[in-house]
Amino acid sequence: MNKEQIDAVTYLKKQIREEIERYKIAVKIHGHEKASKTLHIQINLDEGQAILDSEKAHAPKSDTFDKVVEILSVLHGFDRYEISGSDHLKNDLGLDSLDVVELEMELEKEFNFLVDDQVWSDIQDWCVDEVVVNVEKNMK
Repeated sequence: MNKEQIDAVTYLKKQIREEIERYKIAVKIHGHEKASKTLHIQINLDEGQAILDSEKAHAPKSDTFDKVVEILSVLHGFDRYEISGSDHLKNDLGLDSLDVVELEMELEKEFNFLVDDQVWSDIQDWCVDEVVVNVEKNMK
């Protein structure tokens, strides 16, 4: 294997370890049956790739995603391990218009940008992944 492949494997091993730790925490909180539905690790050795995926969370594993989830969990009392990238702010998380305004204010403060009201006008209809993508666009 060349250096790039070794670095990629090292990175993937780290990601797998982190996902396993999240799984262990979920087991402690929710029990094995529910937690087992949140973790799916597929390793394709022929391709030299590992795909970490959870049944609910399809958001990129990024600092931005983690911070957005942390803000949602603190503001609205959610368990951060039950929030996924595909969760709809209104339909799944139950955020109303006031909750969305509070979220926007916290995002502005945390990520040091101003929300463009035209772009963010339909945030209540977004999923968590869409919030992350739009925060990252505003950070550039």
